[in-house]
Amino acid sequence: MSRTVGQSPARVFDALRQVLPAHPWYLTLRDSSGDPLAGGILLFDIPGVTGAPGAPLAAHAASLGLHQLRVMLRAPHGRLEACEIVVSAGLGQGLRRNSRAAGIFAGSLGAMGAGGGAAIAAAAGVAGALLALPAVAGLALLGGSAALGYGAGYRHSLRTLTQALEHMLRAVDAHARTGGAFTPALHPPAPGALGDGGTAAWIAPTIS
Repeated sequence: MSRTVGQSPARVFDALRQVLPAHPWYLTLRDSSGDPLAGGILLFDIPGVTGAPGAPLAAHAASLGLHQLRVMLRAPHGRLEACEIVVSAGLGQGLRRNSRAAGIFAGSLGAMGAGGGAAIAAAAGVAGALLALPAVAGLALLGGSAALGYGAGYRHSLRTLTQALEHMLRAVDAHARTGGAFTPALHPPAPGALGDGGTAAWIAPTIS
């Protein structure tokens, strides 16, 4: 995902420093490599659900198995006074984990159906087994539906997380263009101080 901002890399970088650690994103800088103004990578931790309740990134990132974001600034081709923000993350591990979980869950329900059918057949004979077929089929269908539902939930989380990241990049863009004139305070009151259900920003790390 990327967004091009019509401002210098230095100004966009300053906007990143102000927006990303603040409410409601709460990203924490973990590491960096290279020049952050010229293609260097900034590695940010995404807050956990318990660490930042209500944060747009926390819940859906957790459901995707996503814990970090990589942010890079680079000059777009043919534009001198502009900067492109590129945000990326590795979804492979979370996707494999969710696929395995869906398969195990669906397989367990299918096994329940098969086991239940065998037990009923042994107790009631052939007639009983025939009567039990609808129940067995129902459990097998439930297993398939569970897998489909798990996949739908994953896609929903991915879509919602993408929308949140787009909103975050728009906030960085606005901050860079206005100098932060309309940006909320970086250090709001502690969680619950204003009855906000525990939502407050973390202190921004100092980037030298």
